[in-house]
Amino acid sequence: MNLQAEERKLIKSFVFPALIVGLMWLVKGAETVFDFSAGQLGIRPLEASGLAGILLSPFIHGDWNHLFANSIPMLVLPAALFYFYRTLAFRILLFTTLICGFWVWAGAREASHIGASGVIYGLASFLMVSGFLRKENRLMALSLVVVFLYGSSSKIGWGEISLIEDEYREERYQPYFTDQVFVLTPQIEVEANLARWLKVNVGVGYRIVTGINRNYTAYNNDGSLIGKKQVYKSSDFNSPQANVTFIFGWFW
Repeated sequence: MNLQAEERKLIKSFVFPALIVGLMWLVKGAETVFDFSAGQLGIRPLEASGLAGILLSPFIHGDWNHLFANSIPMLVLPAALFYFYRTLAFRILLFTTLICGFWVWAGAREASHIGASGVIYGLASFLMVSGFLRKENRLMALSLVVVFLYGSSSKIGWGEISLIEDEYREERYQPYFTDQVFVLTPQIEVEANLARWLKVNVGVGYRIVTGINRNYTAYNNDGSLIGKKQVYKSSDFNSPQANVTFIFGWFW
């Protein structure tokens, strides 16, 4: 694909997302100009009339700060979806909206839930996981950047790793090799109230490990040379991960 065709494809990818964001701003502008609130059209859990909010709530926001925070992710993530999955983008976007919205309708606390946060987290999760499966680094990197800017959690660790070959375990007291490592695990999380006394937190992330070299020269305890070994490398420890946490208490 030549450069001009690539540019056209990129520009087209932003057309529909720009319409979505434009409609979000139009709704908030109308609320401000005509002095009314569309908040009652959000998702109202376990109410039949609240099901319409699954499709309406992403366009409704509590205030301008809420709208601004959601605008950039709702522009960038759907654009990435249309760029990398042009023929499936509309279906993926619709299914993500329906699944995330139904999750809120079925399990969230009693209130009118508005905003595009669920869609944003859903798209970010899809793009990050699909980028890993397709080995598309650009897709994973973009999802991680947007999630970091929008809101996420991450685990950071560093220290020393020691590995021992089983065949030498009894003869050797020193590790097969020791190396300094750095581990970063960014992840996105969604939390919902299932009851007044129960919350569930679902997180999806990716563990990134650096600092482990490819080759080491190994020796026995008596100093004799074992030889060059192809041992673990950093990418062997990189992997996606997911977690589900149940939180008990009394929540309002």
